[in-house]
Amino acid sequence: MRFYPRALIPAVLLGLLLVCGVSSADFPARFIPVPEEYRIRAVFDSITVDDNPEPLVYMGEWIYTRPAPYLFVADPRTEKVRAVDLSTVIADPPEYFWHGKIHCRLQCTPDGKIWFGTHFGHQGGTDLKEHPKGWSGGHLISYDPQTDQLTDHGIPAWKQSIMRMVVDHERQLVYIWTYPDAHFVIFNLEIRAPMDKGPVVKGVYYVQPWIGPDKNVYLVDTPSRVVRYHPDANTMEDLSPEGAEGLKWMRALAQSPDRAKVYGYAAEGDEIWLVELNLADGPNGTIKRLAPAPRGNLRHMDCGRDGTVWIMQRPSETEGDTSHLWRYDAESGELKDHGRAVLEGGEKSQWLWGLQEGMDGRLYICGQRSQEGRAAYGNFGVSGVFVVDPEDLK
Repeated sequence: MRFYPRALIPAVLLGLLLVCGVSSADFPARFIPVPEEYRIRAVFDSITVDDNPEPLVYMGEWIYTRPAPYLFVADPRTEKVRAVDLSTVIADPPEYFWHGKIHCRLQCTPDGKIWFGTHFGHQGGTDLKEHPKGWSGGHLISYDPQTDQLTDHGIPAWKQSIMRMVVDHERQLVYIWTYPDAHFVIFNLEIRAPMDKGPVVKGVYYVQPWIGPDKNVYLVDTPSRVVRYHPDANTMEDLSPEGAEGLKWMRALAQSPDRAKVYGYAAEGDEIWLVELNLADGPNGTIKRLAPAPRGNLRHMDCGRDGTVWIMQRPSETEGDTSHLWRYDAESGELKDHGRAVLEGGEKSQWLWGLQEGMDGRLYICGQRSQEGRAAYGNFGVSGVFVVDPEDLK
């Protein structure tokens, strides 16, 4: 019998895993592609899951070659994807800068409608500020899947796109954060009228506003300044959460099921932290540093029903790497790298963007699978939805 050095065994096992195409950090997934005829460029974090009665995944497109994007609807049961053409309701003259993107998180309201807004896209490579007509403004749009009807609710803020928004279904209000000037706009759905509160924060465009357990609206400016808006009184106040000292900025991206906590990431010196903002702790709330966050573009997070925080790590354009899925377990305090999605046959995901946990416990992740010769940033492959079973992420 031949004996091998103990130190050699892990290396041999790792080599076998790599040869098989599945590393210990990767996870199996099923992929539902958007038909290649649409040639979409990306989806990013414009995703929502409507679980009533069965999960349907909605994705907002990012494109540079059409005046208006599509809203895509994926059915995990049939693995079919259909497209809803926004150009049927957006009627801007062609000389204006194109509506090429849906950049905000999609919102699913209790009546089953999907809400979102449009963002500008390149037109012939022209910069927004150099365009002769400029940007008319982002359109607020709703989609009713029961009637297959799109409704254009107009432009809430002239020459401002809709970067982030949240729908207050009870009050029939939509709270919008705009680009490029970071205006906070309240749009009244009953009278179809906007109220522009101006640039109340300093322009962290990717921070999602949220509705707290007190039914007020919150926006993050910096960790030491959280803005609370009281819709009934139409007033604002500044909060200074305890524990924010030393944190330079924060991006709050995932809300706990009870709506009391928000998870995001914040900078302290050269460190990036995963943090928890607890609005129910004291008059101004508290900020707790949970764990050092992974490096890269941490644009999207979601909080599961059990309090698990899912983090999508997308590297910068210059790093030449691929996206990874991370999980933070609140009970153990463990931050785990789950790596890339692996499809049947061994093909791996190249980009992972937005994600949401469905009521069935599955993770639905919009992204792109890798393709030979098209794996580099700016040379996109096939987009679609990765469906991940919870038992495969233990």
